[in-house]
Amino acid sequence: MENKQFVTKRHSHICEICGKAFSRKHHVTRHKVVHTGERPYNCEICGTAFFTNSHLNRHKLIHTGDKLYSCNICGKEFSKSSLDRHKILHTYRNAASCEICGKAFLRKSRFENHMLSHLGVKPFQCNICGWTFTEKNHLTRHKLIHTGEKPYQCEICEKSFSRKDKLNEHKLTHSTEPAFQCPICDKTFSSRASLTRHEISHTIKKQYKCETCNRAFSRKEKLNKHKLKHSMEPAS
Repeated sequence: MENKQFVTKRHSHICEICGKAFSRKHHVTRHKVVHTGERPYNCEICGTAFFTNSHLNRHKLIHTGDKLYSCNICGKEFSKSSLDRHKILHTYRNAASCEICGKAFLRKSRFENHMLSHLGVKPFQCNICGWTFTEKNHLTRHKLIHTGEKPYQCEICEKSFSRKDKLNEHKLTHSTEPAFQCPICDKTFSSRASLTRHEISHTIKKQYKCETCNRAFSRKEKLNKHKLKHSMEPAS
């Protein structure tokens, strides 16, 4: 017997493959990956792919060593940083929440830009290399590659970085904590999370090679990003 669903105004978006109905168009888009087998969300650390961004975020906790925290108001689980963002919903009446990953936004424009990321839409394009991004701040950060600007400076050794997360990672080198050593190549790291990310690099097949310097990468997009560095080098 054919499975037919009663479609109300609230559930007017239908999957043409199985007939399942949804209240929003992006929910149909997210659902269709079940039929196609597509896993568009990749972990940048180990390369594992997932159907949804929420599954990817949960997986990332393995690498960071973080744990899930429950919201004391609604009971939903999040990482510590995501929980703080989620609680905005319970504080501000006009806050918008992403039904896919749970992130909360006070500004409608930020919420709408975020929803594009789940649909794979990247409206912000770099006018120098053509690289596209889902959010404007990601484009702004990317342009630092072309300008060479490094606005984040370490107050201990005055070394500068183009990204804040890279500065924070660097600061660990000034820590008095014992170093973590890779058992394969003996390289040392200031945090266990950094060591874990490095160890995975020994197990991932790197099939994409740069024809300029022969450096290899596990993912094509990483190779493309690496090639930008060569395009900025002065001609010999």
